[in-house]
Amino acid sequence: MSIQSDFKATNEIFFLVEVDFDGMKYRWAEHDIQIDSDVFFEGKILQIGNVGSSFDIASFKQSMGSVSVTLANDDRFQDVEMTRVLDGAIGKIYAYCSGLTWAEVQAFGLLYTGIFKKGSHSSRVYQFSLDDATFARLRTMPPAYINDTTFSAHRKVGGGGSVSGQAMPIVFGEFDTGIPLLCVDTSNFYYLLSLGQIKSVDADFTATTENVYDKDGAVIAAAGYSLTDGITDSNPFTYVNFNADQVDSEKMYCSVKGISDSSGEITGTADTLIEHPAHIFRYLIDRYGINISVDYEGVGTCQALLPYVKFASYINSPANAGDVIQRILGQIQSSLVVRNGRYGILTFNPDGEPTNRLTKQAHHIGGAIVISKTDMSRICNHLIVNYARNMTSGNYEKQIVRTKDNNNFCEISYYQYGERPAVILNLPDVNNQIVAELLANRYLSIHSHRHDIVNLTMAYGDGFDIVEGDAALWTIPEGASTDGTGWHDEKLILLDRTLTKTGINQRWWRPRFIMNYSGADAEVGGYVYDTTGDIILDTAGRRIRATR
Repeated sequence: MSIQSDFKATNEIFFLVEVDFDGMKYRWAEHDIQIDSDVFFEGKILQIGNVGSSFDIASFKQSMGSVSVTLANDDRFQDVEMTRVLDGAIGKIYAYCSGLTWAEVQAFGLLYTGIFKKGSHSSRVYQFSLDDATFARLRTMPPAYINDTTFSAHRKVGGGGSVSGQAMPIVFGEFDTGIPLLCVDTSNFYYLLSLGQIKSVDADFTATTENVYDKDGAVIAAAGYSLTDGITDSNPFTYVNFNADQVDSEKMYCSVKGISDSSGEITGTADTLIEHPAHIFRYLIDRYGINISVDYEGVGTCQALLPYVKFASYINSPANAGDVIQRILGQIQSSLVVRNGRYGILTFNPDGEPTNRLTKQAHHIGGAIVISKTDMSRICNHLIVNYARNMTSGNYEKQIVRTKDNNNFCEISYYQYGERPAVILNLPDVNNQIVAELLANRYLSIHSHRHDIVNLTMAYGDGFDIVEGDAALWTIPEGASTDGTGWHDEKLILLDRTLTKTGINQRWWRPRFIMNYSGADAEVGGYVYDTTGDIILDTAGRRIRATR
């Protein structure tokens, strides 16, 4: 279902603002609007700022910013402050045009969700802002801590040290070793492994791939303990139950297969590990999101783009779930984004299928098209990748270095832009060398060259359904070309958009390099890589080296 056709037919949109002050809702618009005969928006808005996102291609993070709203204050809105705390309320901004139902507006017209923050008021106006609430709708995790309520017999003193106040950790993926055990019962010798039930509970823990180790790294005989799960403070957890006191062995650690999804709803296959970034994203959104809708298409694209990526993530420090998601996705050069009110993953897939074919003439573009380049300072042709982070020491144990001498992306970049300062890419959730190498190449495919950035304005009727991450084939005469006629069906990816009263300001990214993950020959910046990735060919198939 779409409301784009309604925008196209009316060629006029209105911003609607709805704020929920702890159960008391206020609705405002620029003039009185009644939808479905019962949903009323009072015409109080004197001025409202633009609504939109910005995307930083260097950090791969989306920011929704803040929207300022000024109301006519003829009914003394400040008096509401005497009976309710207004700051912190959740506000929503919708796009609306005549003819839409309230169900359509709620489902497809939601542009922005923000937190109410008063600015000032006078006898004539009341001004407030709705500040970015992207992460405010995601809870802190882990949500449980070791204390007298959750584990009354937890270790507070002793050779192993106190565990009081530490978070109950969450484990995703498979760890060969290094997951700490925390003593949560000195009478029964329970040692906490993970919040949530893990796949190792059903596995043979005497196998060489799953062991418990003492402080010296020696394997503790499996006959001396069992691995089980229980419930504390309404939270499922997994723990190691020893037959005897283990204080002389502390600090202990283990290998483990992390949280699994027995329902099959997240991974798509019952009883498989949650280890792909898209699976971890879904798990965190489902369990720590508050009234959040998910953009399943973006999640599916992420899994299809990088099907072989497996993460091993250990989360033992309190953090907003959104921050953890950003950390996970940042390692695969993707981002948490909110598109039309739905949380999703922006993958930057230059091989993805375009959803539109767009031309300057066919779409009502206002003003000049402005084309720039990404910042020269972001160019990377010397990459240091750190991975295999030790959960006990916090140090990275393995490293990959990519330069012009061992990587084709770096080689072409070096001769085009000169030697650039080394860039460090930390992969705290990657233990596997093959995965680390794949992500190193993905990073270089994006950052080893400059890209075109296109700024333009499109009418609502043409551009409302084009959201961040969508690819389109653009034909515009302003693009640089050898024949002087501009770009013809050039693939661009939408970075971000800002909605104004008169149109949608868009910023598009034209990839300079295309990395082909299908295994076929890939055209890369005017060259062609063969399937080995080691030989550079020109478009005629002749072997060349980038020595110009």
